[in-house]
Amino acid sequence: MTTSTGDTLNAATLPMGTAPEEPQLTEQEMRALLGHAGDGWEHFGRMRTLGLGGSGEVFSGKDPGLRRFLAVKILRPEYRSQRKLVESFIREARITAQIEHPNIVPVHRIGYSPEVGVFFTMKEIEGRDLRSIIRALRDKKPAADRFIPLNRRLEIFIAVCQGIAFAHSKGVIHCDLKPANVMVGNFGEVMIMDWGLSLYRNDRDCSPSGQKIDLARNSSDGLPEEPVRELPAGAVRVSGTPAFMSPEQASGQMDLIDEKSDIYGLGTILYCLLTLESAPIYPDRSTDDVLFDAARGRIIRPRRRAPLRAIPRELEAITMKALAFDRATRYESAEELLEDVRHFMEKFPVNAYRNNWFYKLKKLAVRRPLVPLTLLAAMIAGGGVIGVNALEMRSLNEATRGRVQHASMQADAYYKLATRTYRNMQRGIPAASESEFLRQSIEFANYTNLALEGLSLIELRKGFSQIRKREFLQLLCHLFRQQIELCHLTGNSTALQAATRQFQTRWQGVWMDIFETDPPLAMMIRQILRNRSGIVLKAPAAVSVVIRPEDPDRSLPGEWQSADADTLLSIPSGSYLLRAGYPDGQEIFFPVEAMAGKRVELDLQSLPAIPDGFAWIPGGVFQTGHAELQDGHVRHLPGFFIQKHEVLLKDYLAFWRQLKDPVLKKHYRGVYRDPGELGQYVWNEQGKLNAPFTEDMPVFGISGPAAEAYCRYRTEKTGLLHRLPTRLEWEKAARGVDGRRFVWGNRAVLQAAYTKDFPESDGGRARFAVPAGLYPLDRSVYGVWDMAGNLREMVRDPEDSGSVYRVMGGSFRLGHLQATTYQVGSTNNGVLDAGFRCVIELPQKAEDGNL
Repeated sequence: MTTSTGDTLNAATLPMGTAPEEPQLTEQEMRALLGHAGDGWEHFGRMRTLGLGGSGEVFSGKDPGLRRFLAVKILRPEYRSQRKLVESFIREARITAQIEHPNIVPVHRIGYSPEVGVFFTMKEIEGRDLRSIIRALRDKKPAADRFIPLNRRLEIFIAVCQGIAFAHSKGVIHCDLKPANVMVGNFGEVMIMDWGLSLYRNDRDCSPSGQKIDLARNSSDGLPEEPVRELPAGAVRVSGTPAFMSPEQASGQMDLIDEKSDIYGLGTILYCLLTLESAPIYPDRSTDDVLFDAARGRIIRPRRRAPLRAIPRELEAITMKALAFDRATRYESAEELLEDVRHFMEKFPVNAYRNNWFYKLKKLAVRRPLVPLTLLAAMIAGGGVIGVNALEMRSLNEATRGRVQHASMQADAYYKLATRTYRNMQRGIPAASESEFLRQSIEFANYTNLALEGLSLIELRKGFSQIRKREFLQLLCHLFRQQIELCHLTGNSTALQAATRQFQTRWQGVWMDIFETDPPLAMMIRQILRNRSGIVLKAPAAVSVVIRPEDPDRSLPGEWQSADADTLLSIPSGSYLLRAGYPDGQEIFFPVEAMAGKRVELDLQSLPAIPDGFAWIPGGVFQTGHAELQDGHVRHLPGFFIQKHEVLLKDYLAFWRQLKDPVLKKHYRGVYRDPGELGQYVWNEQGKLNAPFTEDMPVFGISGPAAEAYCRYRTEKTGLLHRLPTRLEWEKAARGVDGRRFVWGNRAVLQAAYTKDFPESDGGRARFAVPAGLYPLDRSVYGVWDMAGNLREMVRDPEDSGSVYRVMGGSFRLGHLQATTYQVGSTNNGVLDAGFRCVIELPQKAEDGNL
């Protein structure tokens, strides 16, 4: 199921199955719901279509009495008698009619006609919706020229904020804010449309004189109350447009939806106005994928998403505060968001951006240029000479040493905090946050720079004693070593090279003294400047080790070269693959990311016995996520085993045949479907495969619970704990340690894996997978096959619950560009292009074999 930016999920239920049949209403019951006979549809003249939505249609019609054109909204034919949708439709009309505001479309009357069912009329706005305006601006169409100035777009946004603020004061929450639901008239009118998903909270209605919104049903309608339907176990209720949903909406947490959910919706509109993108989250994917990203607040910052739009930093800060994943950090109200936008337009300080004196002074200078100049003149006249003399004296007295010592002690403290936080982040400790690590790293850099500035002033004096000179050099080496070690820890090669060259240039005068003071640091600096690294191998004499470059950007891998144990290999920095051959004929692969100036130690002596059909994934760190989408991290995982191939039909059938419960046998049976046909079983009731399936094909078309039941079966049979991989385990097994986009590297290769772009898949119309292991390039650095194509694979994190399972990798139904190592989707039932493989946890006494 795919979704576009404008499609709205109207109270969809996940997981999805066969919807219960909705009760149908008769004409008399519908009139009773309205409380009056209604006005005839047939009286409107010159009808023409204005728009088509998920369940409704909007027409333009001429009112015969007042001789004006109105917008008339009706339900689509298939929904006109469904009680639930009719009641929702009437509720929408009544809510909209009772929140009268210049920026909310006014509703005039509601009626019923046998031809079209219930309808209501609204003001017809001659203009365009905001989505089409943004698209026209992006495509540089002349019709959108008047919206090019940023202030004009912000005026539209302010009008939307005003309308939403008024609705919130009446206890109404829109719940589906997006550019498509904002109309901009030809003469500047701005109207918020489509209140069909809105919620009304009586306790939040602050209407004056107690005149609260009246949504009570007609007391004399004589209709029975509709029974409350319970959602299936594990299901969540999701309503709205996926690409614009707040995280609480996308995850189905209906009890959390309030005004702050609309604040998030306002943030999405501002995001689109600034970036001219169709949505904050890439919408051209499956609904499940978009919902998955929305529920986790995965949004690229506006300036990164649209670097050529010259988006002001203050507006980016406002947008990201409105779009904050943490509800507590979002704006408290629409008025507060509105105030920050107005502050920006009026050149006042923006609360979401910065709150220091320099920023406030800068904004004052923009508003009143003469004031800062007057202050500056007074400062120069009264204290300029004194300031210069003080700076000179400070550089020549002992106070400088004290400041340097204080700054270096603070740098030490923040270095230790940052390294500890980062290691905790790698291990997934909840208390360790990326924002905290970033703050500690910035503080470390600030205090290091303060100390280096002080050392620069000391160096200017020259002629200091040998004792002071030794202290000076030791502290200088200590500060730079910490910078190097932090870069090594985080894998930031760019920052490492830049810091080393800057250090070499700045301290050229004492360069040789530095080398004499700290020879190991000198060797490290030489290695960094030469872009070389070192690998030390510890392996038994009977183990043969070869190594080759495995740069993910190369078109072909390098040549294998032998490597001796207990020696230091000096190699250029980059990605490498080691292959260890053992006397029993077993081969194990070890990907290594060699960083300039860093020594990697690889212990091949105490490895656990590897079960047949499994690959060993050594413990250690690796790059996860997608750095360009701002969700890339370096994570640590303990070692584990993973199956080299997906579970095959022959192995799954051995489990299925031994099942005694006929209900389970039915639920755990694999299905497939030809295009346009009903589902069919892969094997018959006796466990014999139907044509054209063969035992060497991976199993597919089964549910997540069936896959987990197979894992439990293998655990009982072998005594080793089998389970589905976690998302991070699957990702590490697919991409190694260097963050590659595909299992073979960073370049997309059209026919490297069995995807819909491969001729045999018939453009994605293939019905099922092919036998395992047919595509040599679709093999990860650890020797794990078919992770980019053939079938997607189910994974399960410990915190996951319910019937929705995540799926990773590519398949014969997806394009080759979707066969990445980090793409995550989801499924709530057996799908035609998803299989699975097992992992085995190490016993507690086993070693990780960390790199």
